[in-house]
Amino acid sequence: MATYGLWYFKVQNEKYETFANMGTPSELKERGFTYAVSVNSPRYEDIPESGTSYWDGYRDGEYFGRWLDPYLVGIDYLVVIPVLSRASSNQVRGINYWKGWVDGIFENTSGYQVGFYWGYESPWQIIDEIHTDRVVPETELADISDYIRNDKGQLFIWSPYTNGTINLDGTDIKTIWRYFNYVFVQPNYYQTCTRKGTTGNTYSFSELVDVLNWIWNATPNTYLTLEADRSVLGQQEHCRCLSSICECSLDRCIDYAGDYVLAQMNSVVQNIWPQRMYYFSVDLGVVDTVREKYSLW
Repeated sequence: MATYGLWYFKVQNEKYETFANMGTPSELKERGFTYAVSVNSPRYEDIPESGTSYWDGYRDGEYFGRWLDPYLVGIDYLVVIPVLSRASSNQVRGINYWKGWVDGIFENTSGYQVGFYWGYESPWQIIDEIHTDRVVPETELADISDYIRNDKGQLFIWSPYTNGTINLDGTDIKTIWRYFNYVFVQPNYYQTCTRKGTTGNTYSFSELVDVLNWIWNATPNTYLTLEADRSVLGQQEHCRCLSSICECSLDRCIDYAGDYVLAQMNSVVQNIWPQRMYYFSVDLGVVDTVREKYSLW
């Protein structure tokens, strides 16, 4: 069994900064996290990019790795790969940059750095013979996967969102799962009350169970991302109750987070899943608050 906690940092004026309440390695381990996964917050700037060459990626990775490592020494951790170019959401930084970034991180961090996180969470992303409108060439994803997992002997994971998508078979998840050690799918039940392809405001608990069943059966390595944020602390963030089309009160947010526990029990697994990723915004207090009511979260 292994649990992965998303550990966010931010970029402001092209400088890296931490969030005050993300948790130290010992605090993360006290709450049962096996790994920390360092990810840049989308509310701030993208990771700085000095160019697109191998050496650009290396220097950027070296700088970031030397900044990050002191914060996470004490827990095994994975590092985000910045997939997209800062200049455009339709362009990628490319295989040479990614390999440089990986080497810059790998060669300038401690032994606690054990893997990488694919930073593009879209479930529709692969350019191939069928989907020419997408942005990541599958050959380059295969190349960086081989480089990380075989050349470096490290983990490589991905966490695609679903946004309540009905046709999960129409995503790239079943196509590209083999390039990752684990794929932690985000059901987005906590965040949205609507599902694409349906009419009306509905993303029910039974539908969440259906999504979990799909995730478990989709591939040999697809697992679950549990989701909650500071709405459970009384701070308005991304809980579904804050959407104008959803009718519920803020105090219901903790129960939507807790539904992920009940849904696991009602899924084909009928138990807590052996591999899990956790999104808890930028405050470790979210984990404590949810677990006060749902101890298995």
